[in-house]
Amino acid sequence: EQELTSPRSVVKFEVPIRRIEDGERRNFIENCSAYAVQKTSEHYLFLSSWHCIDGYQQTRNSPIVKHAGRTAHPTLGESGGNMQQDWLLMTAPKLAFDGSLKLTPLASQPVRAGELLYGFGWGGHAQGSRSSPKVLTCQAMEVGRSLTLDCGFSKGDSGGLIARRTKSGYEAVGIISAGNSSTVTYAYPVSALPRSVRFQLLTMND
Repeated sequence: EQELTSPRSVVKFEVPIRRIEDGERRNFIENCSAYAVQKTSEHYLFLSSWHCIDGYQQTRNSPIVKHAGRTAHPTLGESGGNMQQDWLLMTAPKLAFDGSLKLTPLASQPVRAGELLYGFGWGGHAQGSRSSPKVLTCQAMEVGRSLTLDCGFSKGDSGGLIARRTKSGYEAVGIISAGNSSTVTYAYPVSALPRSVRFQLLTMND
């Protein structure tokens, strides 16, 4: 059990969406996940999936992140803009979390085929009652511009953390993107993030 303690970086990410589907206008809340990878003196920086904000319009309701009973309104930053570049960077005020968040830093090395990884997300039917994200062990079957993993994450896990275990905890190697909810998950590799974003997330200091 000790092997799979959840890092305290993974948050719930809820986005009010307005989308036209089959000619009908739909309003709904997109439930996703996100994780903290870096911080400044005032903000945490989070990674999530671009598709979580596909259809978001700046109206009266803004996205929220939730962690350990605390809530904050993130500021959306750069993103990949499509499913092939399914990443999103955002910030939220440090004060909102009262020290409850811990960072999962970006890995400096890309994933190797066959490598054993761990995934964390807030999806699933019991989402409301859990106090920590679910954890799955995943093997990397294919690597490249996308990671293909042999584990089944589901709706609500999008934007969650794919991590490599290290001596001191975990380091982030991917962002949960899509899958079939049972045997295959696709993730966006952090090694494919734009160089400027990677540089910012790897070198910024408090």
